[in-house]
Amino acid sequence: MKCSNTIIPGYEDTSKIKNPGLEMKIKYDMRKSGETQVPTTVGTYRKVKAKYFPSVKSTDILDYGAGMGVASAEMGFDSLEPNASGWTPKYTDASQIKKKYKGIISNAVLNVIPNDMAQRDGVVQDIGNKLAVGGKAFINVRALKGDVDKAKNPTPFDDGHITAGKGTFQKGFNKPELVEYLQDILGGGFVVTKSPLGAVGALITKVKEVKVGDIETAKVFSKPGEMTIMLPGAGDIVLEKGGKYESIDGEWSVDTVGLSDEVKGKGLGVKLYLKAVEELLKMGEYRASYLSSGGMTTESAMRVWRSLYRNKEKHLKDFPQLRGAFTMFNNERGMIVHDNGPKEEWQYEQDIGSEPAYSIELYPDVYAKNVSRLSKRKGALDELPYFKADETQAPATAGSYEDTGVYYHGSSSATNIEGDWSTSDANIYGSGFYTTTSKEVAQSYTKKGRGSEPTVYRIKEINKGPSKNLETTPAKLYGRGLLDEYVELEGKSLIEALNEFRNDSSDFSLTRTDVIEIIDAVFDRLASKGYTSVTHHGGALTGNKTKHLVKIFLRPTRDIRLIKQ
Repeated sequence: MKCSNTIIPGYEDTSKIKNPGLEMKIKYDMRKSGETQVPTTVGTYRKVKAKYFPSVKSTDILDYGAGMGVASAEMGFDSLEPNASGWTPKYTDASQIKKKYKGIISNAVLNVIPNDMAQRDGVVQDIGNKLAVGGKAFINVRALKGDVDKAKNPTPFDDGHITAGKGTFQKGFNKPELVEYLQDILGGGFVVTKSPLGAVGALITKVKEVKVGDIETAKVFSKPGEMTIMLPGAGDIVLEKGGKYESIDGEWSVDTVGLSDEVKGKGLGVKLYLKAVEELLKMGEYRASYLSSGGMTTESAMRVWRSLYRNKEKHLKDFPQLRGAFTMFNNERGMIVHDNGPKEEWQYEQDIGSEPAYSIELYPDVYAKNVSRLSKRKGALDELPYFKADETQAPATAGSYEDTGVYYHGSSSATNIEGDWSTSDANIYGSGFYTTTSKEVAQSYTKKGRGSEPTVYRIKEINKGPSKNLETTPAKLYGRGLLDEYVELEGKSLIEALNEFRNDSSDFSLTRTDVIEIIDAVFDRLASKGYTSVTHHGGALTGNKTKHLVKIFLRPTRDIRLIKQ
């Protein structure tokens, strides 16, 4: 057989899904696909090995859906086959695989898997998860034209049909359709191209790691009165139409939520709830206007609701399109509490005549405006040709403010970067360690403090890394989700956005400490990409007429040492 009989790779049985009814909704018995196995595909495997994996060890290649195991036996590949007959594959369930493979071959697998409950999507996601960064996966499926469309008396089912003879599912593809489908399911961590091999072939290259449970991989499927949002390999949330207020148009409530043990405790529950909110907002006014926690809620679900309610702005950093698009209400104190819930959890029951524990009022019109605004911003970002290069290249020196590579720090008192050094909330650009290319400017700073030991230091970089220039870096690259709450980032450099944010901070009742923390959060993003410092032209704000370059070290105790002059 070519696939598992589970919805999501890693779920061996329905007990691992909080909504076992989902498994019953699959009308097609996945085990029937095992009857499509044939022993004549080994020729395709030989060609794929020679073209795409000539120097890859056979044990670093996985035959995903190995069928009768003929190719795996001949070529020494590791094999996955959930329903093998007459031979023993290395793996009988995708959840057993802990290794990342340099090569994966999936030959005539996806075409025998229906997708009415995202089963095929889950297999594609799992192939991506099992692939190492830099690795390649070859996918081959049957062609629609001249092959699958020639079936006699088929019964339409999902996006394919059930054959009249064996009663097995088949879906035919063409190459553009296959490539587009794989790229859509796998997302930005992968590059999918056509392959000349096989009937309808495609090649997947993994360019970066994509975590299981990434909210971007969520799949949504609906039927009248119900919506399920599923994260392959992670879990699902099921919403149902209706709730306490039968008279409210567009009322929805949470029916069940289930997360696999692998992703519990990682904040995915809140993201899944917010994804549900977004999907309802997409439906528009009247069709979706209200979401509640439902009549009975477990303690684990309540923890998610509480986190979303208490830390809404924090969680919305990953969902800027939802800002202002909903309001939350809390009635937890009005609930009846039981101690006999599932898994010995506390259970919260909505009393007759009371409000739900938590509810959300939806504003689809606000959401639509947010999406339009963010789309325009993204379009402007994509149109600037230097953005991608800016991520990989250290900035060139700007104008006549030459970066000499020699930096000084002036202070009115002795400074020990490894010991008693501390920052000030009066610093203009965050809490880093400020230096200058001008010894004269550094000397002037020895007179500005209250210390009694004026000292100039030369900087020795012990962990030299790339630096980012604030004048040449677009604000959008690092300010989104932080600065755009306070200032418009469109068309501005990072230093322009920082200056405007600092100048207007009092309008938002932000303290100096708040300002420093937000700027530090911006620079933390730079540090996470390997930058050790930022630079800007000195004197613009302080009135110093000496042209000099200011370099702010982001992790000074790690990256520099001070040499007294």
